[in-house]
Amino acid sequence: MAGRTRSTGGTTWIRPRSAVRRAHGALLIFDEVITGFRFCRGGAQEWFGVTPDLTTLAKGLGGGFPVAAVGGSAEVMGMIAEGRYSHSGTYNANAVACAAVSATMDVLKEPGLYETARARGDRLADGLRTLADAAGLPVTVDGIGTVFQMWFTEHPIRNWRDAQAYANEPRFTPWYQEMFLRGVLFHPSQYENLFVSLVTTDEDIDATLTAAEDSFQVLAAKAS
Repeated sequence: MAGRTRSTGGTTWIRPRSAVRRAHGALLIFDEVITGFRFCRGGAQEWFGVTPDLTTLAKGLGGGFPVAAVGGSAEVMGMIAEGRYSHSGTYNANAVACAAVSATMDVLKEPGLYETARARGDRLADGLRTLADAAGLPVTVDGIGTVFQMWFTEHPIRNWRDAQAYANEPRFTPWYQEMFLRGVLFHPSQYENLFVSLVTTDEDIDATLTAAEDSFQVLAAKAS
């Protein structure tokens, strides 16, 4: 698909032109429940320069408060505004949820907030690569700044099928266990993301890398 490109973490992303998808009558929908407000205030659509017709949001939208939202172009949302499509919900326009969203958006305007978080995430990802290499373990780290995953494989992981085919889950499980024993807790499944929060500190990154170094050495010893 034609469009401008943006390179991130060794991957070249294509920015599709709206004219191309409209020519084929396609509706572009972004599920930004995870990516929304995670690595920049405008989510993946701001980061990659793609404007979808419809967007779903949750999680980070209310800073931890249970809230979700859907939004899009005037053409699409007009179906709701004009009554052609019914959008109902028990907590629609709930005043407390709206207040939480407003307060969160104010916090996320803080200058340098995302730049700092992405830098810390990049340091963690680069540190994991370096430490695994030093331990002689094949590791691939894929993602963007504050959202990534570490796979025990030398093969690039671009999608779920790659993960199924190449990622070494029997090695990921003891890695999770060793990290847990050292005070670092994350999701036990290799198919879940590793996140760096906007309140993660440099000390948190240091502690995680220290635990990772020890854990990699344990795994390397078992593999030898």
